[in-house]
Amino acid sequence: MTTGELDPRKVEEIADKAIGYLSGAGVAALVYLGDRLGLYSALREAGPRRAQSWRRGQAPRAMGSRVAPRASQRGTGALRG
Repeated sequence: MTTGELDPRKVEEIADKAIGYLSGAGVAALVYLGDRLGLYSALREAGPRRAQSWRRGQAPRAMGSRVAPRASQRGTGALRG
């Protein structure tokens, strides 16, 4: 192998690492955002819930004033199958 050629295995290894790091950074950003928006506090206040109660628009009180029932129904639409 000359200096101008790339080893495909090495390239794949580095790409896999880079994707892993980017995924971790994305998750960290979403966790930070959820914390800043009060999501975790609202979930803790509400206690354990089933998806059906969210579909009926029974959002936790901390989120209730900021989440319209129609928006929460749209957000849980994917859960209906």
